Amino acid sequence: PSWLKPFWLQTEPSLSGRYPNTSSLVKMEAEPLLEFDSLSLSDFSLHEVDGHDGSVLGVAFHSKGVSGVRRSGEQVKFTPASNMLARLAFPISSTELLLFHSSGIYTASIENRTSTRLSGKKWGRVVAAARCPRSLDALMVFHEDGVYIVDVLSGSQRTLTEGWTVGWAATRAAIHDPSHPEVLYLFHDLALYRVSLADGKYERVGRDTWTGARAAIYHPTGVIVFHTDGTFRVQLGDGACEKIGPAGGWPGARGVLSSGPDTALLLHTLGAHEVNLATGEFAQVSEAAHWADLVCVTPLAPDVMAAGAACRYW
Repeated sequence: PSWLKPFWLQTEPSLSGRYPNTSSLVKMEAEPLLEFDSLSLSDFSLHEVDGHDGSVLGVAFHSKGVSGVRRSGEQVKFTPASNMLARLAFPISSTELLLFHSSGIYTASIENRTSTRLSGKKWGRVVAAARCPRSLDALMVFHEDGVYIVDVLSGSQRTLTEGWTVGWAATRAAIHDPSHPEVLYLFHDLALYRVSLADGKYERVGRDTWTGARAAIYHPTGVIVFHTDGTFRVQLGDGACEKIGPAGGWPGARGVLSSGPDTALLLHTLGAHEVNLATGEFAQVSEAAHWADLVCVTPLAPDVMAAGAACRYW
């Protein structure tokens, strides 16, 4: 019976009332442009975490275009509005992004304000990507249809696995632990999974499921997960979790960027919040509501090891 199927295998009528109709998702344009206005490269540094509120932490892609995200929660608009609405952006240097788009794979240079198409393969349903530790020029890319290895220099790909496996469409957040560079952790509707970046094999961690997870970020004390039921600290070794911070949940959370050793900027449908990752306490720093349709957000730094897209199924 259909009610026993995972939602990503169900027909459209069975989703009504629980998940949005994915046909209403923003359509990505086929001919990309990448243009910027009055944007200094010196603004982009994930590592200047103790700088002023005007520092730009990362780059966000949403239906209104592409923008830099300041520590204050405000955006630096890239104008004219870009139609390069990438499904996932992965930093490959301090000034370049590898963009996974519905019309192909592109490299985008902020320094030269140009983009180059590497591949015509369609990537509108990509979920997450992580660097392969044995070859940093290769990414393991998780897609709704399978897992692939993509060369960041040429855009070429090879298939690692195809077919249903656990159904990566239901991935809610991707986390890389710097102390274990050989694996990627995926918070998923069915479980927390530990995935080998050598061969794509995976195993379940803990007993919890993570349908309510909306965003997550690594912290030395444990991954901080912004969930519809609250803020949780999760141990990657065994999946144990504890609730931290004030009461309440984060159904409107869409993405998160590191803003300091113990702080993060959470992008939310009702604005941006600065969160203390040690305690879970937070304060709203911006009321800008344009993050509701966030597709992906990424820091612009050469040492990023993993990136994910906002889940298409809320």
